Order: sequence, then C-alpha cells, then structure tokens
Amino acid sequence: MQKKNPQGGILYFWHKQNRSQKLTLVLILLLLPFVLLAALNKVNIFPKAAIYTPSASIFPTVTPPPVALPDILNSKGPFLPQEQVAAKVGQENIYNKDLNYAVYSRYYSELIKPSTSSANLKNKVLSELIDDSILLQASQLYPQIFGNVNLNQSIFDNIDKDYQQRDKTLEQLKDSFKNKLEEKISGGRISIWYHNVNPPAKYSIEEARTIAQNKIQAIYQNLISGKITFSEAGNQIKNDDSLIDLDPNYKGNAIYLFDNVSPDTIAFPSQQVKDMVLRLKPGQISTVTEQQSPKPSSIGEEFFAIWTITNITNSGEGDLPNWIDKQKSSFNITTFN
Repeated sequence: MQKKNPQGGILYFWHKQNRSQKLTLVLILLLLPFVLLAALNKVNIFPKAAIYTPSASIFPTVTPPPVALPDILNSKGPFLPQEQVAAKVGQENIYNKDLNYAVYSRYYSELIKPSTSSANLKNKVLSELIDDSILLQASQLYPQIFGNVNLNQSIFDNIDKDYQQRDKTLEQLKDSFKNKLEEKISGGRISIWYHNVNPPAKYSIEEARTIAQNKIQAIYQNLISGKITFSEAGNQIKNDDSLIDLDPNYKGNAIYLFDNVSPDTIAFPSQQVKDMVLRLKPGQISTVTEQQSPKPSSIGEEFFAIWTITNITNSGEGDLPNWIDKQKSSFNITTFN
C-alpha cells in the first residue's frame, strides 16, 4: 500500500519552501543562539568576571606605565598633593609630582609589592632627585666639563616640566662626566684556568687545580724578580701546550688587556678582586688570585690570575656619585615632610 505524505511537520514544511526561503531559515537558525546570549547577558544572567585588585597594597590601584603616566601626573599618584614641595635644592623645588613620576618610571616593580614601605620608597627616590637637581645646577658651574647646558623652565624648577627631556639632559651630563672626569685605567690580567665550564677530561678538578697553581706561582716569581714582563708572562702561558689538558681555551684565556677604560666595564670575577686591583698603583702587579665556583658544582669557571695596572687617568675625581656628594656643600638642601 502506498504511503501518503503527512500534511504537517517540520519535513513537510521544509519541502514546501523554495530555495530562497530555505536560505533565510538557515541564517535565522544560525543567528538565534547569539541573539539569545545577548539577551541573557543584558539581564545579568551571566555576571561579569571580577577584576582582581590587591587589597593589601599601600598605594592606590594603578595601571602599569606608560598607560598610567597621565593619571600619575594628574592627582592619582601615591604622593599627594601633587603641587606640594618635597624638597628645595639650591634654586629648584622638587614637587610630589616629580616623586610620583620617578617612582612609577624607575621603581614600578617595587611600587606594586604590598610589602613595600611608601616612606622608604619616597626617601630613596627623593635622594635620587636631589642628586639629579645638583647635577643639573652644577653643570652651570663647570662648562669645561659639561658644555653649555640650558636650564630652561621646560626641564628645571617647574611643576609641569618635560620629564623625558629632563631625563635626556641628565643622561647627556652623565656621559660628559664619564668622558671628561671618570677614572680610566689601563692594565691586564694573565690567567691559567683549571675548570672552564666542563671539568678537565684528563684530571680531576683538584689535580688540575694543583697543576695550574704551580704554574702560575712559578710565573709570579719570575714577574716580581723582573725576569719577565707581563706580556712575556702571557705569551709563556699561550705557548704552554700542556695546558690544553686543563683548559681547551687556554690560549684565549692566557692574557686579557684593557686600555683607558672605566673600571665598571672590566669583567672582574668578584667585588673583592675589583677592589684589590683598583688599589694597585701604575706598574704594580697583584698577588695570585683565585676564582672558584660554589661547591658542589660540575659546571664552573675556576682559574688563577695575576693582575696589573699600567696607567690611571683622572684618578683624583672619582666616580659621579662621589663627585655629586662633593658638590652638595655648595647648595642649600631642605626636605619637607
């Protein structure tokens, strides 16, 4: 018996539509879920996610720079009121607004820590800003060092100063100081390594250390007796083929020379060695020093070395922080709570 097509139902309705009507129905079905979600969200069926803000922070909640910078300089910084004078340095007032900019631009990572003390951070930044102001004003007294620096209101003694231009000027002054007054040294280091990243293959580290120590001590005795020069000592290490068993790069590590450079650019193995080398006078050589890696360690940089200084320039001026400290006696400095 032949089945009759039902006169109703979804399939019947679908078959009765033409092609254009079917496409319209498909589009409606695809858009329907989005329309429903939008309607539900409008009546707060799905609440918005909460935004986390630290409750224990000692500072107002802020957006990281540079987005927050306009707010920082418009009555939303941690140190208020913005127009209050935090310090008077010579001819310049330092405002809370200056503190806010410096804190956010230099110490934002500390600022957002709940454990950070606002008083300690303020004192730290204020000390830096006082030094900056002294450097700017001292530049007017020493044109032979800094050249002609224009301290106009855009960068000096103005609550609405151009901070980026002021920072740029300060960097230029620091560069001028380094070029003219910062201590420069010439000299070198000879060294015998017994543990260069990987332990030596032929010896234990302790055996290699003993071999290196004996060789460097013999060279040291020849140096202090005047039998060889510092350069000859370096060449002696380079020409000792047996050192390949201690350090694959013994030739490259044999001698390191520096000429008229800032001490801060030299790769001293430790602050103790740096202090020792900087106490040397031109023509002097150091005793044998040793650089060891923390124990236990299978990867390290361990060696014996001898240092020398051949020349020192600008030794009387010291570094920039010390120079600024000397200038402070020429300026009246007053801080306010």
